[in-house]
Amino acid sequence: MAKGLQKHQERLGAINLLGKDLARRAGRACELCQERNDCRPYDLEPDRPPRLDRLILLCASCRDLLDRPGQTPADHMRFVANHCWSDLPPIQTAVERLLRPLDEGWAKEALDNLAMMQGSADSGD
Repeated sequence: MAKGLQKHQERLGAINLLGKDLARRAGRACELCQERNDCRPYDLEPDRPPRLDRLILLCASCRDLLDRPGQTPADHMRFVANHCWSDLPPIQTAVERLLRPLDEGWAKEALDNLAMMQGSADSGD
């Protein structure tokens, strides 16, 4: 077996080991839109070892959004702004990646709220 394939399979195995905890955290639904079909772990930092705080459970549509940030009409992204108040780092990361490319006032306001949430979490408030 090629080293690259073996490494990839080991990584998938490590992600699968986190699957139950991830599904429990997400309530077995997409952590962005609450869709229950075709939800899979999405690795937000694929160059680092998999950890629960770097994984998010996403449906196919939301995985596609994260794979192509800034390519979806801004109005279709409004639902993401509701998650700026999440206290879960992987959801915060996904929100930032999806909203940062948008040149919309509501997106900038959501990013400001997210920065405020992250700042209060960093200060222990």
